[in-house]
Amino acid sequence: MSNGNPFSVEEFNKYWDSLTITEDFIFCKVFEEEELCKEMLEILLDIKIDHLEFPEAQKSLRTSHLAKGIRVDVFTKDDNRIFDVEIQNAPKEGIPFRTRYYHSTMDTSLLKKGKNYTDLKESYVIFLCKFDPIKMGKPVYRFSMRDEDEHEIILGDKIHTILYNICDYKRLKESERKNFFDYLMHGNPCSSFTKKTEKRFQEIKNDEDWRIDYMTLEMKFKEREREAVAHAVAQAVAVATTTARNEGIEQGTKQTAANFKKMGIPLEKIAEATGLSLKEIEALQSSL
Repeated sequence: MSNGNPFSVEEFNKYWDSLTITEDFIFCKVFEEEELCKEMLEILLDIKIDHLEFPEAQKSLRTSHLAKGIRVDVFTKDDNRIFDVEIQNAPKEGIPFRTRYYHSTMDTSLLKKGKNYTDLKESYVIFLCKFDPIKMGKPVYRFSMRDEDEHEIILGDKIHTILYNICDYKRLKESERKNFFDYLMHGNPCSSFTKKTEKRFQEIKNDEDWRIDYMTLEMKFKEREREAVAHAVAQAVAVATTTARNEGIEQGTKQTAANFKKMGIPLEKIAEATGLSLKEIEALQSSL
């Protein structure tokens, strides 16, 4: 899209038509549909889910007004478990730290005052990455808390972090998961689940309300970017102006001291009047 302000409707429409299901906004809207979300989680985790509370797309969670909030892509839960699924198109630093913070924020936001720690639900944070997030050549990384010396001893905190390298889907053994990641990468539905997902995807792409919502969101993001750039420029100008002013004052002080020196005024008096040291005054030429 154009970097201008604002971008044209025609330009936006072309951009919208080019979006795939892995675009964050669309991925979230597709899996707001409860049955699709349930089936996706069953495929990703090899578990059975009886029911889900209504999935929430791009849900904002904050533990206090002072804490950093998070916006999870697809957030849902059943009676005993909470799930967050994130789609990640490009490498970003700090994914392990993000998963840590997501787990803690979800726990804190859901554990009500007066409840016991044992009331915490089993927690899953899942990243679907179109790159290798750990750079160790695996299609999937699963992490849980274990004893460092005896790996078979599990802490039992019921926290699970799963990072998928979906571009390496061909190495997966599970056919349903492989079909799903093939679809995310190439847009070719070849299973019952991916065909249902594609149908929902097309419904969203052809829905004028979703198109307008996305356009509004993009305009807000662009406005924030412009404000951030304007703020950075203003700060840079302020620093440059202050620096130039200070350099000008310093140059003027040195010129005054040089003139006093030329007039034969004692160096001690010049130092007292200008604030310069005797060494600085001695080094000055008669005229700068």
